[in-house]
Amino acid sequence: MSYFLLGYDVESHLGEYNSYEPQVTLNFLSQMRKVHEDLKAPCTLFICGRLLEEESVLASLRQLQESGELFDLQQHTYSHQRLKTVVRDDGKAVTVFKGASLERIREEVERTNQLFETKLNRKCTGICGPYGYYRGLMDRPDILDILHQAGIRFTRTYSRNEKDYGPLPIHVQPFFYEQQGFPEILEIPLQGWMDTMFFRAYGWDREAFLNYNRSMMDLIAEKNLTWSTVQHDYTSCQKDPNMDYTKALIAYAQSKNVTVTSHLDYARRYGRGKL
Repeated sequence: MSYFLLGYDVESHLGEYNSYEPQVTLNFLSQMRKVHEDLKAPCTLFICGRLLEEESVLASLRQLQESGELFDLQQHTYSHQRLKTVVRDDGKAVTVFKGASLERIREEVERTNQLFETKLNRKCTGICGPYGYYRGLMDRPDILDILHQAGIRFTRTYSRNEKDYGPLPIHVQPFFYEQQGFPEILEIPLQGWMDTMFFRAYGWDREAFLNYNRSMMDLIAEKNLTWSTVQHDYTSCQKDPNMDYTKALIAYAQSKNVTVTSHLDYARRYGRGKL
């Protein structure tokens, strides 16, 4: 069986851009909801905890949560802090993005989980690591311990190749962190090109991006693989206000009989322990 897991990083430039634009997030949430409800396609929103303190954004997220089972809400740390250092080699330059300290990671994850409970009245069991990393957290059992103590049972952190860049090959499939001592934590890698990396490398050519991702969909349908992808709130509607690219990709998955599901539902199906 093949699976397509569409995840959105909801951060509105909280990463290297160091800015926040609430209206960008609100516009995205409104349009994204229409797309997924029209196509009856589940998805996951990995949300920076800081956004839960914005009343307008929080109201929209509550509406999504109350609307049904299509929208899975998980966390993306409080303020987009990297769990690991990234040494990005994009073929033009090597850039180092330093990871947060263990103390900061614990604070970011626990604070966001508390906001999920107080603002959304739900427990958060999944996390997307900001920026993503080569080998995910395979080399960081200390970080896995923090996540496990916080109740995290599935992660999306393995999203870069050996150059800490893209694309990550599709053969990197979901796995458990058993050797690290955390057999209950399921890693769901993010394969292929991240939207931000693709647009940085090739420009805002959505047709080219769609063609690339259709070829990925053909591959997972043929090989019965799992494919987790990412879009961002600040990229999904940029130069595409109706999210026609997203509609086309989801519709293509459905036409190939690929199961479109959320990261939480996938983890419930293949994970271990209560989710």
